[in-house]
Amino acid sequence: MKLSYKKIGLFVLIGIVSWGIYEYFRLGLHTRPDMPEGAWSIVSKSGTRAIVVDIPDERLERKYFLMPTAETPEWFKDAWSFCEQATDEQKELNPPDRGMRLEGFCSINADGEIIYTAVLQSAPRL
Repeated sequence: MKLSYKKIGLFVLIGIVSWGIYEYFRLGLHTRPDMPEGAWSIVSKSGTRAIVVDIPDERLERKYFLMPTAETPEWFKDAWSFCEQATDEQKELNPPDRGMRLEGFCSINADGEIIYTAVLQSAPRL
């Protein structure tokens, strides 16, 4: 069987498009709600999804980590949460891991009940 360059190119193109579609759905971008002005989104390897609000986007200088909380019910694991900057009181009560900076807390509003889903921390890129 002789493969031409056109067929090889077609197979490569199909592979790239398929991978792009897979990543789009894996990251949950098809379910992401509208984002406020200046907000940015982050998805962790564990599947936690968050829209970061009022925290500067320093992804070129810092690496961000979403640490899921144990109190998140199973049925909210794949929901998009909103991360807001941590207050000074929250920073005192929840010190960051070694070498990291506590950026904020992520939560969802489920029928008026605030459920904390993750902690957003960052570390400098070395």
